[in-house]
Amino acid sequence: MEQEETEVTEKDGVRSEWGVVVRFLEGKDSGQDAPATAWSETLQPRSVNLASSAILRSLCFLLFNSSSTTKGGVVNHWGDRSIWRFGRWCPLCFSAVVLYEKSVKISHCIDTVTPFQLHKATMKTLLLSIILTLHAHACLWLDGTTIDGKEGRVETDHTANLLRKSRDMGTEDRFDTLMRNRSNASHDASTTRETEGVEKVFDGKYGDALSIFNEIESKHPGRYSTAVNMGTAYELQGDLEQALKWITEGIRRNSESHFGTEWLHVEILKTRIKLREDPGYLQQNHIIEPPNTVSRSSLIQIGGRSYGMNEIADAIFYQLRERMIFVKPPDPVVADLLFTLGEIEGRIKIVESAIKSFELANEYGFPHRDVITGKIERHEQMLHDREEMLRYRKIGLISGAVLAIAAFILFLISAWRNKWFFLSRAAYLKHRREKALHP
Repeated sequence: MEQEETEVTEKDGVRSEWGVVVRFLEGKDSGQDAPATAWSETLQPRSVNLASSAILRSLCFLLFNSSSTTKGGVVNHWGDRSIWRFGRWCPLCFSAVVLYEKSVKISHCIDTVTPFQLHKATMKTLLLSIILTLHAHACLWLDGTTIDGKEGRVETDHTANLLRKSRDMGTEDRFDTLMRNRSNASHDASTTRETEGVEKVFDGKYGDALSIFNEIESKHPGRYSTAVNMGTAYELQGDLEQALKWITEGIRRNSESHFGTEWLHVEILKTRIKLREDPGYLQQNHIIEPPNTVSRSSLIQIGGRSYGMNEIADAIFYQLRERMIFVKPPDPVVADLLFTLGEIEGRIKIVESAIKSFELANEYGFPHRDVITGKIERHEQMLHDREEMLRYRKIGLISGAVLAIAAFILFLISAWRNKWFFLSRAAYLKHRREKALHP
């Protein structure tokens, strides 16, 4: 299985690096089979260099590979926003490895390296390390403003911008995204057959797709991906009860799939069933009813479990990223979730992200446009007030700096006139002579 091969590769990679460390601790250098007789003999420069380098490379390897799997055994990919949290230090580790191993190589031939060569090699390595470090931070953080007017940050990009990319991606990219998120780690005959079913879904042939999925379920029952693919096909076909049945079954088979966000898919299906009975249901209600005051510590009870605001925001993002592959505006469900996302982002993240989510909710036909317009205007007014405050603060800092410089210059002039210091040695000696003549 691909997942098992990934785990074996990871273990082998770490084992190969730590093998050097083990040999070092046992007193065995490369090419030496007998253990050292004393600790001082073990601490040979080459052994220390190899062991330290291996430790650094192992750390980098572990951090990088921790970003390719998630809890629950589901293979993950770099496109997922939360994965950047695990992998963002890799460039820093790699910089440390490059810098250290460069020093190791130089130390082995230090007698033959000229000072100019040593300086050149060091500067090149430091420059590479700095570039990698700056790139890591630049790619991962977006500055903004919190609800209380302070500076805040979000990772990668505004959530609404990432969702727009999902909505506007081409058919081939949509297919790759869905298969990456839903397929099993193995690539057996059933997975190949399941891929054919997903292709039918993209072609709008839901009946053919369901026939394939039912065939796989009868031959290989218990596959998580089959259950969720059947749920999706039934939902797109309009059979919401069957969709709810199979999505619930998918959660039973693997509750940690989709980062544990399928509970929201269940709530979406329940809401769609209510909308079928009452088309105006979302004009008075929300799929997720936010509390009156939203904060980072706020909790919402859904399906007998409590969810924090960050969990809900991540779940909305993940579910909408897939849903917007198929669902184009207008859509009341997507609009309502985007509105809730904007409410949460404005309170616990940055208001710039909230504004973009509200704007996208309008595009999907949120029923109360006046409510969204009012929230956007309040957020924009707050941003304007903060910009004015920062402008006045900048003017104050510049004015203070100018006054400080002017005061310092006046002090220097006064000190020079009072002979507290001299501009040249000749002036100082002249002053000494005059003072001696006229004490």
